[in-house]
Amino acid sequence: MINMGTKKIKIICFLFLCAILIFVYHIFIHHKQVNNSATFYFNSEKYKESVNLLKQMVNNKRDNFTLTYNYAGSLYKTNYLEESLSLYNKLLDFDNINNKYKSEIYFNMGNIYFLREDYDSAIENYKVALLLNPEDEEIKYNIEYLVNLTRKIEDPKELLEEREKNIEKQNEILDKKDKFFKQQ
Repeated sequence: MINMGTKKIKIICFLFLCAILIFVYHIFIHHKQVNNSATFYFNSEKYKESVNLLKQMVNNKRDNFTLTYNYAGSLYKTNYLEESLSLYNKLLDFDNINNKYKSEIYFNMGNIYFLREDYDSAIENYKVALLLNPEDEEIKYNIEYLVNLTRKIEDPKELLEEREKNIEKQNEILDKKDKFFKQQ
């Protein structure tokens, strides 16, 4: 009888161990495989396929930064801008995000605001991204581009007067050059 009880315990332990291994596989390995496949589709510019793979995974595992980040990027690339923006905002709540990822999140949020023509919000997000990654030339370019795009002309007469002054200065410089060369 003890022998039969020992066999039952061994079988139960074996089944329990199998269940744990299946659970671990599903949680870690399966998520990694799905993320790798989604990343492959994303890098191949097959964004819809990437979205489809990641959507269910993110809904089931909301606390996974990498899955959520990749899903937000895929949504952005497929023009689901509101959903993407919402996920990027949620990503900022994760603990221990390095500055590189934070910068990319703010940069992508700036791009979304730019596409929505909310230029002030775009500039603010680009500025935060630049503070986190001061060497990024693309962020600097986007800020400069938007600042020039949104520069408002308060008084058109003032602009014309400034233009006339610049023309006068240029003419003075040309006259001085002419006089100089005539004297030579």
